[in-house]
Amino acid sequence: KIPDDAGCLFAQTFYRSLMEKKSVGQALREARLSLIEQNGEDGLVWASYVLYGDPSGVLSESMQKADGDEPDSAKKSLSPHLRKMVWWTVALCSILVIGYQLCIKGFLDKAAAKTLWKEAQQEYSRGEYTETIKILKKLLYEKQSARYRPMDIYPYNLLLMSSYAMLNDYSQAVMQGERLLMITQQVNRSENFVQIYLSFADLYLEWALFEVLFTQPSADIEEGAALKGKVLLTQRVSRHLVEATSYYQKVLENNPSAAIKADVFVGLAKIAQMKGLWKEAIPYAEQSVEVWHEVDALDYAAQRALGSIHLDLALWYAVGEQNFDKAWQHVVRLEKGLIQSSIRNGADGEFANRMKRKFEHFLNKIAAAGYLHSDFYHKIKSQYDAVFKR
Repeated sequence: KIPDDAGCLFAQTFYRSLMEKKSVGQALREARLSLIEQNGEDGLVWASYVLYGDPSGVLSESMQKADGDEPDSAKKSLSPHLRKMVWWTVALCSILVIGYQLCIKGFLDKAAAKTLWKEAQQEYSRGEYTETIKILKKLLYEKQSARYRPMDIYPYNLLLMSSYAMLNDYSQAVMQGERLLMITQQVNRSENFVQIYLSFADLYLEWALFEVLFTQPSADIEEGAALKGKVLLTQRVSRHLVEATSYYQKVLENNPSAAIKADVFVGLAKIAQMKGLWKEAIPYAEQSVEVWHEVDALDYAAQRALGSIHLDLALWYAVGEQNFDKAWQHVVRLEKGLIQSSIRNGADGEFANRMKRKFEHFLNKIAAAGYLHSDFYHKIKSQYDAVFKR
């Protein structure tokens, strides 16, 4: 073992002697003597260093060029110049690297993210939800996304949640919804709370409807259940409906806009309908109608929603409560949805077509309920002809 102080003394003495152009053997001898002087011959530390090779060699010979050494004056004048060049080169490289990381790379990353986001939206609009998910995952999970603010990635998660829902992968959609809720809690913005609560509620309601229509055994649904609302709900479906109700209530607690409030009442009405609770479903739907009619000017989307609610209420009053007067009142109020003007003016052909399909579905439901030859059926059929047939 060689103590640190002895090793340090040996190295200082040995290399100092080499730089004085003494031979390797002389430098080794002087270094050993320095250890003997410090620790005495009995310490034996001096004997730990052994030379292999030519003891007469000197360090300066190995540093000389083939055509001879440069003059000492040239070395002295060149060394500081080279040091300064190296220093400035290192400094410039450091500035360039830092500038690239802070400015250029960030700009390029944002441009690439913007391009991917547009691609994801385009794929979603084309109905390519699997491809949309791939693009959004690349956006969300690449390294540079860690530098984004929570609200920067909020729309990515929202579209990812919707894409999973469109593929009926509701468990993944709920997972994305939980991430959205976490982001919303971080930024603490009330309008985002309303949006995420409404998304959650609609998602759980859609999940429940999917379970009833496509995953439950046929024995679990009574004959005419789709019409009468007497679906035998499984424990899982009931749990989804409880979650949907809870989130709809949270939306109402956060002072939503009229349009969102109307959607919430429609959702609550559908939940009550699935449970066969007409006395709860109808008041919720009526509240939705009242909210819409408080709005001064309705766009086509709102008119379409309002017309759909009127037809749902007409069906529920007729089939659920056999109240044909009330049902007829809602059929007549469809004229306030400007269906006739949209057909005449061609302002929104898709709007008119959707309402036409909805009305035809309503007629089929009334006929299936046993009212095909009733006066009520003939009245609503005449109303259908008057509104949709030119």
